[in-house]
Amino acid sequence: MFHLIHWIVDYLHPQGFCIDRPNGMDMYTILLFKQSITIWQDGTFIQTGENACILFTRGAKQLYFRDNGDYTHDGVFFEGKMPQEIWETLGIPTNTAFYLRNPKIISTLIQDIAAEAALKQPHSPEIIDLLLRTLFLRLSDGMCRGSNIGDGYFPQFQQIRRRIFKQPAADWHAGILAEELHISVSRFHHLYKLFFQSTLTQDVIQSRTDYAQYLLRSSSQTTNEIASLCGYNATEHFIRQFKKQTGLTPGQYRRNNAAMNRK
Repeated sequence: MFHLIHWIVDYLHPQGFCIDRPNGMDMYTILLFKQSITIWQDGTFIQTGENACILFTRGAKQLYFRDNGDYTHDGVFFEGKMPQEIWETLGIPTNTAFYLRNPKIISTLIQDIAAEAALKQPHSPEIIDLLLRTLFLRLSDGMCRGSNIGDGYFPQFQQIRRRIFKQPAADWHAGILAEELHISVSRFHHLYKLFFQSTLTQDVIQSRTDYAQYLLRSSSQTTNEIASLCGYNATEHFIRQFKKQTGLTPGQYRRNNAAMNRK
């Protein structure tokens, strides 16, 4: 039987708020993020799309945040025997972000779990156990995977997206990436948007913005140097794009961060 420890419905984190649990938690966690976030996965930071879901096992490192705006998520925290074996049987990945065709179904189930927990009726523990098991089944049925979406391309697209966020300065072109996968450019764009709720261009810009923010916080390099390191040939273009993403120029961002560190 699964025992609910805690639940979260539309929990709001302010911009920049970081969850950093190097040793994870002593319970199982299922989170559904409503906005894109930066998350530590497979030894590196990746940028998720909207409505990314992740199942954290006990003791798994948890590190995620969002630099550009607030973010909200739903979640359940619970204990019980062998959920990992159930997830493996259902084909649900653990400690890895994945996406759902209809995330509202998952949000509704988590709300139902929270409502039942608040009732505290004699049979609420049994009902919550059934709702959690239903949640597992809904995650399995609703997740985007190669067997029913994208003709098996999802793992390759995940790898491409990781490369983009690892190498923000690279000159990424849909034509070259589509050729790697032996598909048309139009199909590449369609599948990318389907898998990540984001376009290739949006992710390239976000990866460069994330890297620029890191350099502005951690180095004394000039704006021109940072623009070049982030893959921009023209500093003016970098400044315009950075301000569009963050609401600040690179200089303003650096000054604001320095002022916060002095407090």
